[in-house]
Amino acid sequence: MFISLLLASSCKMASIVVDVRQPAMWFLPDSIIEISLNNRIQDSIQNTISITKDMILKGKGLEGMPHKASDITLKSMKDELARSDRFSVASIIFVNPGNQFQHQLPIPLDPQVVIDICKYEKTDAIISLEQLKPYTDISFRSYDVKKEIDRNRVWSNNIVYETRKTTYEIARLVVGVEIDWRVYNGKDGKVLHEKTIYDSLAYEAQSLTREDAQRKLPSASQTLSKISTINGLKLLENLSPSFLTVERNYFRYGNQNFREAYHLVLFRRWTDAELIWEKDMTGRDPKISSKAAYNLALVAEMEGKLDRARELIERAYDLNPTVEISKYKTLLETR
Repeated sequence: MFISLLLASSCKMASIVVDVRQPAMWFLPDSIIEISLNNRIQDSIQNTISITKDMILKGKGLEGMPHKASDITLKSMKDELARSDRFSVASIIFVNPGNQFQHQLPIPLDPQVVIDICKYEKTDAIISLEQLKPYTDISFRSYDVKKEIDRNRVWSNNIVYETRKTTYEIARLVVGVEIDWRVYNGKDGKVLHEKTIYDSLAYEAQSLTREDAQRKLPSASQTLSKISTINGLKLLENLSPSFLTVERNYFRYGNQNFREAYHLVLFRRWTDAELIWEKDMTGRDPKISSKAAYNLALVAEMEGKLDRARELIERAYDLNPTVEISKYKTLLETR
């Protein structure tokens, strides 16, 4: 009996794939829109040092790698900010950079310097790449493969060909980076956020000799630039809301209004459907009000208003504690 009721209840719902807004992990005031990107790794692009692949694989030249990687990273961030719905970037600057590789996190920029720079650049904040520490590691392993017998050849009776093996060498390159970031407020020059982000990439190549396998590996300097860029984009994700594609259920049936709202949702007219559900949520029928509150919770989740979504689903559950509402209530509580 319970199963049949559950199935009947589930049929009243429809599923839909939607993009739900993920709140930014780090809060920035709404007044911050224009961003300057600061590079404390180098004082000029002219400091970029050309590093050969062999030098890097042998553990040499690491002190020159941050210069090129930091430049590429900030340029990629500038391009990404240009596509942002909220932020825009005004400039890439060099405030208090180090002329050589630093092994310790530098002290924060002087607040007055930050204020003056932001006034001059007409920006609201500075995202500063404070320190970039790379590392590379190359290792080798091998495995044996039994060589098949070629029946078309004449073989010697003195060799047991079934036991002959070919050894393959595998070279593995791991390039990692640790980047320290700070976000400075242009109004008071204070540090809004400070974060260290770690990333790494690994590559493998195979050949008959270690030398050939190693030569097939990508350039460690290019790999560092790639992983540093990923690190910078990850930082921007922490500062900006993002979207997650998910499948959600919502109540399709309830009364004539719900059927009308259902057709509106098919054309992604969520605002119009929301107006209908808001009216039904204040009605006398608790089941209809519960379903309307449930659907409104979905709209709130899509907009990134998780507190409002939890409030609405709580109301829906109090009015009509069904299995479907309970599941969605649990899902919102874990977000």
